[in-house]
Amino acid sequence: MMSEAYSSTQHPLNWLYLRWLSMWDRCTRETHEAYHRYGGRGIKVCDRWKDFESFLADVGVPADRKLTLDRENNDKGYEPGNCRWATSKQQRANQTPRPPKQPRAKKMPEPLPDDWLDGLIPK
Repeated sequence: MMSEAYSSTQHPLNWLYLRWLSMWDRCTRETHEAYHRYGGRGIKVCDRWKDFESFLADVGVPADRKLTLDRENNDKGYEPGNCRWATSKQQRANQTPRPPKQPRAKKMPEPLPDDWLDGLIPK
């Protein structure tokens, strides 16, 4: 079966195909919201996984749709031996730490010039 068949919403493995596409997007599409955490820091997908069926042969179908693809070593790419199906709890424990969000600085109003009252108050 060709990979394109999986793109049909009627195919029983369509949801898995969409996860495969998402993996590719994060690593290759600079406009993806998470690209800076994946492709932007050098995370790549191995050549073998350019083909969905090869990816599927290597990682298999997860036992539960709630499982997501996890890289065991976050500094290595998506490749056989570095990926597993993981729970959200396992994913959180394996995340690369993100810097804490900084509070927004309050913008102070521009100081008024010394002569701002000139002409407003009669002399």
